[in-house]
Amino acid sequence: MEIKRAGEVLSRGGTVVFPTETLYGLAVMATNKKAVEKVYAIKCRPREKLLPVIVGSFAQAQKYFIFSRVELALARRFWPGPLTLVLKTRSKKLAVAVGGNYVAVRWSANTIAARLAICAGAPITSTSANISGKPGCFTIASVKRQLGARVDPDLFLNDGTLKRSLPSTIVRVRRGRISVLREGKISTKELKSV
Repeated sequence: MEIKRAGEVLSRGGTVVFPTETLYGLAVMATNKKAVEKVYAIKCRPREKLLPVIVGSFAQAQKYFIFSRVELALARRFWPGPLTLVLKTRSKKLAVAVGGNYVAVRWSANTIAARLAICAGAPITSTSANISGKPGCFTIASVKRQLGARVDPDLFLNDGTLKRSLPSTIVRVRRGRISVLREGKISTKELKSV
């Protein structure tokens, strides 16, 4: 099975291009510092821009991240789906690899993305598979054109042409109050109803 093979590639420190509910992403195990550095190199992404991650289940999210009461309610209402929560990690290895104690986390509604995180055994990076600052890619062909021969990911999980859609909504909860950092598929009004 291709996803199982992709999980093995990730566990060895490799890179995988994979589909999400928005566009193609670039995955490495978010607990592997050397692999995370590869993502920055492939994308030409500034190091101060931290990488978001995808988890494959609620159990995996709780293993790696700490939830407040409000964060838990939001996750139960909108996961799996297009809600990214900025959460404190309980994993020192993950914090060192991604460069911070607070990480943007999503349980993707795309079954390939979620299963990939489960097969990897840890959260995976979910940054878009493109050069930083350039348009996101909705096909593997456009990913290959943009990344070019300069750096080639180890494996591509091709799910055809992805449907264009709004990005995930990014939320941070401080002192029990919801702060919307980017409004996407989930509206501020929907969030406030939780």
